[in-house]
Amino acid sequence: MDDTAELVVTQQVAAPREEVWALWTDAEVWARWWWPHWPDSRYAVDARPGGAYHARSVQGQAGVEGTFVAVEAPRALELTWRWDGAGTEDAVIVTLEPEGDGTLVTVRHRTDPTSTDDYRTGWEFVLGNLARVVAEGRDGHH
Repeated sequence: MDDTAELVVTQQVAAPREEVWALWTDAEVWARWWWPHWPDSRYAVDARPGGAYHARSVQGQAGVEGTFVAVEAPRALELTWRWDGAGTEDAVIVTLEPEGDGTLVTVRHRTDPTSTDDYRTGWEFVLGNLARVVAEGRDGHH
């Protein structure tokens, strides 16, 4: 598979692993951190092996979908990743490891080498939102 590169993005989240797991497996909660800057975004998450997910925004002209390949609560999610209209499917593995008082979230995304910079920007944005939403929730702000 020399035509793919693996991008790795990590984010520390100030919450226990079980709490972070819940944020990854609930479509209603995705709305708070995935693409909150596009209010028309719609999400579906069926976090079980063979279950599907999608995130779409007309306003953002973006849509992604895939299938959960493996689900190991509360430790790891493996999923396929395909942008709407794209013929190629990537592999994404999300791992959650306890670290200090929180959780270290690691996303490994195997994709075309020409896409890694865009994906890095995207994952850093999404994971940054995740960390912010958790921190705001702990401070009592919603």
